[in-house]
Amino acid sequence: MDSSKRSVVFVEYTPRHASDNGKYNAIIEIGSVELSIYRWLDLIIAYYNVSLDPTDRFLETYQEEFREEFSCLDEDADVSPFGDVQQKLLTWWLEAIEEVVVETDAPEDRKSAIVTDIKELKQRIPSLTKNQTIKLLSRIFAKIKLTGQNTLIVVKQEGPKVLVKLAIERGVKFTQDHLPQALHWITSHL
Repeated sequence: MDSSKRSVVFVEYTPRHASDNGKYNAIIEIGSVELSIYRWLDLIIAYYNVSLDPTDRFLETYQEEFREEFSCLDEDADVSPFGDVQQKLLTWWLEAIEEVVVETDAPEDRKSAIVTDIKELKQRIPSLTKNQTIKLLSRIFAKIKLTGQNTLIVVKQEGPKVLVKLAIERGVKFTQDHLPQALHWITSHL
């Protein structure tokens, strides 16, 4: 093929490569653009995933531990959300956890981060699959554990009590219909 008739493009992106965050400039053939973009995106993802904080490794370990504990065996867990009743119960449980976490003696910055994650998950539950919900719930519990074993114990002991209080406050009918199921689910996963 005559080089004067090749289709080429000029590309410029940052970072240059894994050990140099400078600019990268090149002229590449049009057929290589897609591959070049994917390689660059992989590099960006690798930069994003680098953690200089050792607590991030602990957080990931704890998150995996809770994800296994909360695992959902439903065949549709990767494509379907929880049902309406499960979503409501999970929302109430998150509210109970939030109330307990706020009252603990954990550092304020960590409590604030946990409460932010709880509020975000409560908002997103209807639009998440079961496994996505479990992943975010696992991250919340990992952050709780990271604040200290005492905080986790308090949440596990007091959370169900606060959930019962919330359920009673929110309606006897719902409580009669769903509280045994909720307590069974929660206690079997703690």
